[in-house]
This record gives sequence, structure tokens and C-alpha cells, in this order.
Amino acid sequence: MTATASHPVGAAAGSPAPVIGAVFGLAWAAIGMAGLSGPAAGPARWAVVAVAAVVLALAVTSRRRGRAAGAVPVRRPDRPEPRIRFTTLITLQAVLIGVGCGLLGTRLHQPHLVYAWAAFVVGAHFLPLARDWATPSLRLLGSGMMLVGTATAVIVLEHLRGTPAGLWMWLPGLGCAALMWLAALVSVLRRPARHAGRVSAP
Repeated sequence: MTATASHPVGAAAGSPAPVIGAVFGLAWAAIGMAGLSGPAAGPARWAVVAVAAVVLALAVTSRRRGRAAGAVPVRRPDRPEPRIRFTTLITLQAVLIGVGCGLLGTRLHQPHLVYAWAAFVVGAHFLPLARDWATPSLRLLGSGMMLVGTATAVIVLEHLRGTPAGLWMWLPGLGCAALMWLAALVSVLRRPARHAGRVSAP
């Protein structure tokens, strides 16, 4: 099968991408909720959980419908190069996050920047994936996460002693969660309109 311009690689009906995005968004949300405090923290956590449940339910339902309709996620030809690049990229991401967070927490004495750094690195890893998977929306997601990480670092460093409690956790956590859930929803909502007649067989 080959993908047309209106049916980009990695965004086919039945693709697990929105489900994966919803789950990783939940992981970021857990970080963000851990940083919430005060009287509004309880209701805010419930609101985040509700949004997460809705996004995940929509993503799972979309995947099931796509699979039931016989849709097959569009993939690039089965070549070793993309798989090697993906493995290398994920490994590099893990090393950068681990080493960077370790240095921030020990040598640089800036533990409040660890989630900002993680958000920046995770966002950056989406940029080459957008090219390899021919999915331009990943470029927007990655740029947004890098912006969230950068903004968090700037605020924390500029207001080191006056930074709102937990901001170093809730800003990157909830910010990245919102971006990932938005990307998942956009993928789910656009999919029905391009489901039919967008994939051509050889």
C-alpha cells in the first residue's frame, strides 16, 4: 500500500498513535498533578483525570473502529534504516534525559529544572520523527513541548526564590500533557473525514 498526500504516514485509521499519545500524556499529567497544591488542587486533579479519560476513550474507540473497518496503518517500506534511526533516537533521548537530569540534580544543583529538561528533550525527539514518519503535526507537538520546557526553565531561573510552589512540576507536566492530548484528539477527529479512499493498493 502507498500513502497519498491526504493520508500521511503514521496517521492512518486504526493507527495506535493517538492511544500512545493519550497514555504518555497521562504520564506527564501525573507529574503535573504531583506539583499542584492548595485548595484548588483536588478539583484540578479530578478535572485532569476526567480529560485524560475522555481523550483515552476517544483514542481507543477510534482505533477499534478503524481496525473493524479493515483499515491498516500505513507504513513506510520495511527497510532497516528507519528502524535503526528510531532505535538510535530513542536511545539518545534516554541518555540525554538521564545524564542531563543527573547533572542538574547533583553537579549543577538545579533539581527544579529536571522536568523542564525532560520536556525539551522529548519535544526535540519528535522533530526527526516528523520527517521519518511523514507526519508534520509531530513537528508542532515537538516544538510546543520544547517551548514549554524552555518557558519553565526561564521562569524557575528568573524567580528562583519566588517561583510559585510546584510550578517546576505542574507547568511542564500539565503543559506537555495538554499538547499530547490535543495532538491525539486532532488525529482522532480528522481521521473519519479521510478514512475512505485515501490509501491506494499497488
